[in-house]
Amino acid sequence: ANELYMRPCFASALGQAYHNVLASTPVDAYRDAGELHFASSSSVRSEFSVGYRARPTYCVAPIMDDGGAGGVAGGGGRQPQGRATTFWAIGIDCCGPRGQFNCGSTSSRAALRAAPDGLIEHRTAEFLNAIKQACAVYDLTTTDDMPILVHLSENPTATRNTQFLKGLGVLFAGAGVF
Repeated sequence: ANELYMRPCFASALGQAYHNVLASTPVDAYRDAGELHFASSSSVRSEFSVGYRARPTYCVAPIMDDGGAGGVAGGGGRQPQGRATTFWAIGIDCCGPRGQFNCGSTSSRAALRAAPDGLIEHRTAEFLNAIKQACAVYDLTTTDDMPILVHLSENPTATRNTQFLKGLGVLFAGAGVF
């Protein structure tokens, strides 16, 4: 229960909340994030998503500033992000093999909840394998050995509370057995 529910819940609750985050920002600026609210210029780039099949399917899609991946920069004279990415949206069994990412609230840029690094070690390794595959397929690069993995959420606080209640349920069910 601790590893699956409580650790990410407390990491999210005790981490810093950041607002107006640009996806092109260096990863080390947000290592202590518990909640990220991306700038309106940042979006999940589903067209660069990959479903890494390892039972279950580990889904990843880069979060990039508009104009990323060689596109034209948005207004305000901002430069395109290029092909390097710091943040990756993740999910399990919610995408196709390529270019179909339906994990969390992909239509909303309002709030993306950060998953703590090392959420569950074997899962983190599988997500990193998926990111490596996406980088190879779409000629992208990660800006760090450990990019920030995020779960998309319309309401990060409600998501965290649900996770906490699930953890308590597993804890009490386990205590009842013994």
